[in-house]
Amino acid sequence: MNLVQDLFTSRTLNKWLPWIACAVLLAGVIAFVAVRWTNTADSLSTPVSNQPAAVPKPEPKSVKVPHEASQVAAKFIANAVALDFRNRDAQPSAADRAKLAKAWKISGGVLKQGTSYKQWLNGDIAVVPYPARPHAGLQVQYSHKNAIEFIFALLPKKGFKTKPQYFLMDLSRVGPAGEKRWLVTYWAPQSPPSVLIDPGR
Repeated sequence: MNLVQDLFTSRTLNKWLPWIACAVLLAGVIAFVAVRWTNTADSLSTPVSNQPAAVPKPEPKSVKVPHEASQVAAKFIANAVALDFRNRDAQPSAADRAKLAKAWKISGGVLKQGTSYKQWLNGDIAVVPYPARPHAGLQVQYSHKNAIEFIFALLPKKGFKTKPQYFLMDLSRVGPAGEKRWLVTYWAPQSPPSVLIDPGR
């Protein structure tokens, strides 16, 4: 008979085996309680709540771009972006001031934030200028009931060496019911995504 068989057939071991089993079980219970009540780390389990689950709002329904919004966009570019004076540090001419006054009425959001009407007429506006031709490429990023985003591809007028440029424009429909109107609330250059060129090719 080998050592293992001798061990398990020993009368002394069989006498103390129940007590050894109880001691091992008790040690396991003590270790569990110690770990459970001395662990101060944040629990990773999700707490149970009787509050209704937060359901994300659905994406607004897409609609056709209203003619009024397109007119406001074109009017903004003509009167706030493609101004005649080439030096932005110079005082705008009377014709430019008249254009800026028209642009003020259809601008909002960050474009007018912190800018007085007097500063606006002096050309001190948060609008990136561009000597744009009358016609421009247009892409609709999205069109919802009260919000629209356009990407314009502008070409420079003859005589300007400026490169063609993409611009991002946001429009918001604001005002009380029955008196809502479209305002341009954002205008900034839109750079095309960068492309990684493999130098090994």
